[in-house]
Amino acid sequence: MKRLLTFLVAVMAGYAFLMPTVPMMAQETDQKAAAKDESTDKKEVEEKIEMTSVTLGDGRLEMKVPKAWEKKKPANNVIEMEFAPVEKVEIKEGEEPQTDLQKARMTITAAMGSVEQNIERWKGQFTQEDDSSTSDHTQVSEKKVNGIPVHIVSITGTYDDRVGPFAGKGVSREGYRMLAAIVETKVAGTYFFKLYGPEKVVNDHEKGFKEMLESLRISL
Repeated sequence: MKRLLTFLVAVMAGYAFLMPTVPMMAQETDQKAAAKDESTDKKEVEEKIEMTSVTLGDGRLEMKVPKAWEKKKPANNVIEMEFAPVEKVEIKEGEEPQTDLQKARMTITAAMGSVEQNIERWKGQFTQEDDSSTSDHTQVSEKKVNGIPVHIVSITGTYDDRVGPFAGKGVSREGYRMLAAIVETKVAGTYFFKLYGPEKVVNDHEKGFKEMLESLRISL
């Protein structure tokens, strides 16, 4: 009996010892969750893209573009608006200090021809190193933004980079990606939005490109 009482006293003492740790464990869990939420919120703030408003079609079409995109003088009269999304190139330790940039090109032009014809034309500007079909490296999707039909096209491969639409064979750019959109409006006509350049650079600016499309508005 004495041994039983001693055992019970030991059990109760151990239980009393563990009791304070329960709220402490819960508090620690809450603190970790709060820290995680704060980290997530901070990341979302860091990833937020600053945008600036522009208009197309004599002010009939409004949208926003990333402020980081350098506005350029259009390369020819066909292009209504042009930007140069850029990315700093990391300089490895031991290399001479320099300022280098990888550039993509973002152009906006009034469109002609059907959606299907233009997608096929864009695909024809790409070839594949393994001689596979560029169709296998093309993704097409459709959506509506504020009632505006938007066709989004992504193509990867070796790009035939030409000075203009009627120029001869251009420069072959390996590892390129084109992220494009065909935007159909009744009041301002149809537009091509084309972001193309080294695949990594285009990938890094994809979020800004999509936010630009989501900002499309008809201005009456």
